[in-house]
Amino acid sequence: MHLVPLPADNVMPFPAMPGASRPARPSALPERPEPTWSMAAIARMLGVNHRSERWQRAYFNQLIANAHFPKPLPTMHRGELVRDVVPRRSRWLPAAVTAWIGGQLPSEAAEQLASEEATAAANRLDAAADSLFAGPLSGGDAA
Repeated sequence: MHLVPLPADNVMPFPAMPGASRPARPSALPERPEPTWSMAAIARMLGVNHRSERWQRAYFNQLIANAHFPKPLPTMHRGELVRDVVPRRSRWLPAAVTAWIGGQLPSEAAEQLASEEATAAANRLDAAADSLFAGPLSGGDAA
């Protein structure tokens, strides 16, 4: 079989997507909200995705038994409805997992985080207000 090269003038370049138009993902959470999360997605959030599937299953079972981690939604496995952790099939509600992860922070760390978030939000609002009134119509200093 002989391949004939195509002339380069009939090839349209794919338009490059500008990097600035796509915001960086702040965390391991999916870009668009999913109705349920898989064991693999939660393992990534917990930092154990490099472990084997067997180890992850045992880890999730221990979290459920000893750390009040939410149980997965019921799923069909081998023709029966099960509530056990079944790799590649078990799904969790994002709100339950997020609440559990949030509950793992010590109260001092949670208060510190909330304080830092409130300060950052107040700083953003102040900066937005300053830029709003710093235009050419403001007439100079607003002291």
